[in-house]
Amino acid sequence: MANYLLDTHALLWMQVDSELISSDLRKTLLSEDSRLHLSIASLWEIVIKQQINKLKLDFSLSEIASYCIENNIVILPVSLPYIIHYSSLPLLHTDPFDRMIVATSLCDGFTLISKDTQLSAYKISVIW
Repeated sequence: MANYLLDTHALLWMQVDSELISSDLRKTLLSEDSRLHLSIASLWEIVIKQQINKLKLDFSLSEIASYCIENNIVILPVSLPYIIHYSSLPLLHTDPFDRMIVATSLCDGFTLISKDTQLSAYKISVIW
């Protein structure tokens, strides 16, 4: 079984069945051999961006959480090992949410699903 960590935009685009997700990636996301994870930091990022009017969605945070549950996406808490990894990351990317996602991916050995090409500078496995 392959473990993947979804970047925030990947989750949102999955939820709206966006055409920005390629057919190959869609197969990976829907495969029974894929185990999808999401950092709670992504949900926090969504809330903050909505509050400062940088993100408009047609669905609520509760609906996002329900979508995760219905699609067997494991929501990971921010834990001490992730913070320790976060603290040692070089500042190759300044977004604190993306850095927490990178730290989570590094700590757990997950492949990151993200369109953000800057994140591969951290020497993690990134697919899109």
